[in-house]
Amino acid sequence: MSHRPTGPACGNNPNHPLTDGDRQAVADFKAYLAERAALRDRIAEALRETDAYAQLESRDDRERFADAVLAVLPPPADRAAVLSEAEAEAERQLATVQRVRHVLETEPVLNRTALEYRGLIVSALMADEAQPTPPETAPPAPATELWRGATELATDREIAARAATGLVGYRQGRGTLLHCLAHKPAPASRWADFHEVTADDLDDGGICVHPRCGRDLLAPWATAEAQQNGAQQNGAQQ
Repeated sequence: MSHRPTGPACGNNPNHPLTDGDRQAVADFKAYLAERAALRDRIAEALRETDAYAQLESRDDRERFADAVLAVLPPPADRAAVLSEAEAEAERQLATVQRVRHVLETEPVLNRTALEYRGLIVSALMADEAQPTPPETAPPAPATELWRGATELATDREIAARAATGLVGYRQGRGTLLHCLAHKPAPASRWADFHEVTADDLDDGGICVHPRCGRDLLAPWATAEAQQNGAQQNGAQQ
């Protein structure tokens, strides 16, 4: 017949053997108590220099004063967690700087408007907000000389037809680059990872990054309005 320990399962019961996990838990709690006691002593030492502490008559009153201060202190911070969070934030900021630097070093200013170049910078700055945990780095907008063949220039009729369906442009699937309806990404292009978007998808609007464009995707198309008015007039005449 095996021996069964009697009494409660705790560290104060000699009849109950502790597991390795129990011993570690007891050791951790003892260390915690020792740390709190040391902090309490430091608080009491600091309070001795104050006038309020000097007016306390007994040692018990002074110890209760120190306990009251200790009770309202926040729990100790996890130093490793704080350092890890700070490191992650530093990496995010460095990645943003590198994206902006890439735009400044690779995208030519010549033949581009300020609004168009601003769109590239904003896209680089907002990449983290659009993709908190991107699986891979989205390719930057191609330079002007590499853009040839990357888009299909739409006719006024095609623009009007697309606008009539509620479309306002195209957005890169892995980034924040935008094209207006006049510059549809070519299917065979390496920059063709775009999908159609409506005004509901662009709460803050957006700028077409195609060279020499810089159009606001939410701005109405004159061609679409003209065709719509023409269709209404034809219907009225009939």
